[in-house]
Amino acid sequence: MKHSRILTFIVVAFLSSICFDSVNSQDAKPVDAGVVAEMAEQATSVLPLVKSELATSFLRTAEHLTPIEPFTIYVPQSQQDEKNPVGISVSQWDALSEQEQRQFVSRKITERKYYFTKYGTPVAFVRAVEIVGKAGLSEFENKKVVDFGFGSIGHLRMMAMCGATVRGIDVDLFLQSLYRKPRDQGEVKSDKGVETLSGSVKLSFGKFPVDATVATEVGGDIDLFVSKNTLKRGYIHPAQEVDPRRKIELGVSDEDFVAAVYERLKPGGFFLIYNFHPKRTEPGKKYITWSDGRCPFERSVVTNAGFEILAFDEDDTEFAHAMATAFGWNQQMDLDKDFRATYTLLKK
Repeated sequence: MKHSRILTFIVVAFLSSICFDSVNSQDAKPVDAGVVAEMAEQATSVLPLVKSELATSFLRTAEHLTPIEPFTIYVPQSQQDEKNPVGISVSQWDALSEQEQRQFVSRKITERKYYFTKYGTPVAFVRAVEIVGKAGLSEFENKKVVDFGFGSIGHLRMMAMCGATVRGIDVDLFLQSLYRKPRDQGEVKSDKGVETLSGSVKLSFGKFPVDATVATEVGGDIDLFVSKNTLKRGYIHPAQEVDPRRKIELGVSDEDFVAAVYERLKPGGFFLIYNFHPKRTEPGKKYITWSDGRCPFERSVVTNAGFEILAFDEDDTEFAHAMATAFGWNQQMDLDKDFRATYTLLKK
């Protein structure tokens, strides 16, 4: 019985579904910094770069994100040296026997870890918002958004504060360790002048559309299905044999995945694939999966599913560099080498 109870908590994490980009180095700042204030400053710095009302509204929510006091989770001793182990809450740890508790060690979660996880500031999601905002999605209020491979909760809450119903999907169970409290999911409110907007955030852990529970939770009538730094050609269809940890298995064919997204979108709904990535690996060099940020699906696959192609493997490096400079990342990396962007935008 005790053995089975331990197995209940020690879950082997699936492959992390977001990029391993070197961009994350910008987050190496003191843990006692005001993270919400820092994100608000970042939002202010990129505000001049956006034109759509959708992106402007998104950025203005950054200062209203909830400050997070440090909290504790318990992780298996076998994972204590990992950056992102699968952990259990204090209440779950309290329910274990003394012998079972000895197999865990405490891990402190800071506000920075809560919002930035291992992928960086959620404010960088603004470019994805800007693209669909310019394409015709005028507001988030009463809209349904699904983020495939969400990676962190900050940008989900920012969209919810604009009135959206947001569903995040991920296979990284470390995120489930972070976002297990009642405050993390459910209704999210924000004041917009005299008007109060109410959105919500819900999280699903597993593979879409393979896992029936996840597929049911995602549902339909989606206005925007977005994936940032997950659906990369280098992850889904690497050009060479790679370490399985650097690859993403969708669990279905390309055709079935694209069809699953298409059938769940509302007419006029958008499917956006947006990827930051370093310069693509040159022939003869060591292959880097995350450097190939192109759409993993062929044009024929998306058109056969019924999608209209608004942009396909569009180079967005100019904006990426402008945003990175606004954030000060150009002081820490070679932008031309380490920070580029590519996106594909489809419409039902």
